[in-house]
Amino acid sequence: MSREYAASIACRSPHRGRARYTIAAVSEDTSVLTVPDAARELRESFSRVMQHKARYEQIRGRSDLRSVDRARNELAIATFGFVGDVVAMAEAKDRRDPVWAEETGRHLRMFRSIDPSHVQCERAWRDYQAARKAGYMVPIEAARDAWRRALVNWAEQLYKSREAEDHQDAHVEVPRWRRPAFSA
Repeated sequence: MSREYAASIACRSPHRGRARYTIAAVSEDTSVLTVPDAARELRESFSRVMQHKARYEQIRGRSDLRSVDRARNELAIATFGFVGDVVAMAEAKDRRDPVWAEETGRHLRMFRSIDPSHVQCERAWRDYQAARKAGYMVPIEAARDAWRRALVNWAEQLYKSREAEDHQDAHVEVPRWRRPAFSA
């Protein structure tokens, strides 16, 4: 993970009378990442996601729900770290030159295919690109934060739906408050 997102901790927030765990990023080091450093951190983070994804897919069909839950949670934590590193990379590019950053990301899409769960992320990405094009840092930072929140919301929904699928496959009843609002 990037230095800015180095310490991931679990935070509890009330959700319908029960505790819901989410990932929050805490900054340990306030040093600024350069674009090459951020790119290196992003590659390492992506590698971790792919390792955890392979492990999760390997054990997903098992009947041992505890192992599947652990692998899914490790993949979720790696994914949230990756989201943090993607945003840190964008921030490093913005510090270098926001207009250049917009030009390099102008035709990029967040996802290969668009389904309803991706719409919010794509919209936030387009708004972020528009703010970069203007070149003013305050709107850029606000748009980048909105984009980060959209990515985190998408990842949370994705892992909630995967959890529901895993529990359904194991013939275990998922509590109603943990069921996803939609499939990702």
